[in-house]
Amino acid sequence: MRCAIKPDNDKSNNNKNILNSHTLTKHYRMSYVLGGLFLNESLIVAGEYTNQKDWDKTKSQILTENRLQTNMKKSSVRMYREIELRLKTLTDNQLNLLYSGAVEEKRQILWLTCCKSYRLIFEMATELFEEKAARGERQLALSDYEAFYTKKALKSDKLQYLTQSTRDKLRSVTFKIMREADIISKNNEILPQLVSRQVKTAIAEENPKLLKIYP
Repeated sequence: MRCAIKPDNDKSNNNKNILNSHTLTKHYRMSYVLGGLFLNESLIVAGEYTNQKDWDKTKSQILTENRLQTNMKKSSVRMYREIELRLKTLTDNQLNLLYSGAVEEKRQILWLTCCKSYRLIFEMATELFEEKAARGERQLALSDYEAFYTKKALKSDKLQYLTQSTRDKLRSVTFKIMREADIISKNNEILPQLVSRQVKTAIAEENPKLLKIYP
């Protein structure tokens, strides 16, 4: 059920920390600027897909009944598109765990979908968090993110030429996603993750290296 994603002409495609997996996007997609983790909305879509076993039917049902409860249809369409993009990166076992797992497991699986779908978030989770851990630091300052982004922008035209307003929005939404996934606290403290056996198994079956996204 996973969708193939073509790489762009980014200068940093050879980054050694990008896993050699077709489940991870090879280019910097910025569409997550639209929102956050979408916990409740993702569970609605996952539940409908579990019933339908067909993405087209799932989309039709969700949008026709305004199950995402937005005020405008185009907002529902945009939100649904982003959620479907994320959920399609999951294996069947991971999707089942999202649908039937405990609340913390659901958050951890949705964090996985964000790391798979958005290269910048994945690199932050596997590089910046590792650097902070090596220094014994648990506070994630805005300046840490800015320094990380600047380093990445040196190797990517796409990141380098984003407007400042878009960069600010990406930073804001990234921190929002991490808080909603319980990856960081409200005070931006990195929270060590107690990953359940079920989550570990579902991820390791695909690629054990993906477990690096959890601090």
